[in-house]
Amino acid sequence: MIDAKQILSLSDAALAEMQKIAGVGEMPASIALNDELKKVTQMGTESGLSPMMLSYMADIQKNMKFMIGTMNSLHTHVKNRAGEIQNLMQEVSTLK
Repeated sequence: MIDAKQILSLSDAALAEMQKIAGVGEMPASIALNDELKKVTQMGTESGLSPMMLSYMADIQKNMKFMIGTMNSLHTHVKNRAGEIQNLMQEVSTLK
């Protein structure tokens, strides 16, 4: 026999955690910084910056892009898993 109350309780807790994660994922300043760094590095030496500084900015921009992509993926996972957990809770609640 399954412990429906335990599954429902843990599901509620998991949904609360996912809501926190979803709220943290908004990063407008980081996205704007990434865009600005990309513009500067695309300008190259016309920007007036040294090649060394441009290389440094390009590395930061690459890492920012990866981080933003990771956060977008995390948001997708949170949304999908939350829906699955909500469906699970509906099914398990009928087993009480």
